[in-house]
Amino acid sequence: MIGGTNPSLTALGNPWLFRCRVSDAIVAAAMVKYIKEDMKLTKIGILYSAEAFGTGGADAVAQFAKDAGLTIVTRETSTLGAKDFTAQLLKIKNAGAEILVTYVVSHDEQAVVNRQYRQLGSPYKYLAPSGDLMRDILDLSRDSAEGLVGVLETLPGQSPVSIKYVEAYQKEYAVDPDLLGAWTYDALKILAAAIQKAGEDRAKIREAILATQGYVGATGTFSFSKTGEGLHGAYAVVIEHGRPKLLKAMMIGQ
Repeated sequence: MIGGTNPSLTALGNPWLFRCRVSDAIVAAAMVKYIKEDMKLTKIGILYSAEAFGTGGADAVAQFAKDAGLTIVTRETSTLGAKDFTAQLLKIKNAGAEILVTYVVSHDEQAVVNRQYRQLGSPYKYLAPSGDLMRDILDLSRDSAEGLVGVLETLPGQSPVSIKYVEAYQKEYAVDPDLLGAWTYDALKILAAAIQKAGEDRAKIREAILATQGYVGATGTFSFSKTGEGLHGAYAVVIEHGRPKLLKAMMIGQ
């Protein structure tokens, strides 16, 4: 039961991997869909960190953009530990980008990107992926994150199960739950249900997990594909008062 979001993980032929988060490919497809259909923009600039997460996210956005008839006007990289992104943000502006998409791995670095984007006068629209909208980054970004639009793989409070989970988590730990706690909670519940149904035979447990369709968890509704993908949707949000507010729920398909 994995939480790695690299799209290739469930495409390598391993029959024992079951992803309990939304893959980067689904988030990237949702981002491009929202840019094209809702924001009505066509020219995208990408800023990403030069490692697996950043490169994989940038590649996915670029491919979905191409398929949708949109243009990637430039791709700008950053190194881990960078403290200044002004040069890259200006290059994206000069390339004629209408909107910026970021895939920067470090929380501190993403908060700096947010602040410097605002300091430059917000010269284009900005759409952030799930990793850039985590609670820690929003807290670090403070006012510079206010009003930003992004796409989240999960949004608390979208079902009675999610609401109950949030309330129980807050009561136990006195803080809002984060994504890592939510997906592992769902993964354990799904695995336990499969064992209760199938017994201890590993092949039957695998079949029971893959037969899980329409299971409503804390992170979303799980319907496993043959390759082990559990979730197939994402949420467009806007940051208000430091927290995400729903704009649109999107299903990307299985």
